Amino acid sequence: MVVLRRQFEGIDGQPFKLNFHLAPPLLARPDPVTGRAKKIAFGPWKLAAARAKWAALLARLRGQTGPGARVIPIPVRAA
Repeated sequence: MVVLRRQFEGIDGQPFKLNFHLAPPLLARPDPVTGRAKKIAFGPWKLAAARAKWAALLARLRGQTGPGARVIPIPVRAA
């Protein structure tokens, strides 16, 4: 357990910083050699932003309980 704790302490007593390397279509510029989008490093705020986005989406979908919200259509049998 001590070895694991030392791994998460960081370097020289500084805690590790979490970065996300993403290539969002609207922000990433293409690489001139490969033509693929270059990845951009985003800081730890991205995790909080993603959580807030998903929370807002789930809150909007919470009230959708009618037949329009069904992902798989239920067949109606003729009587």
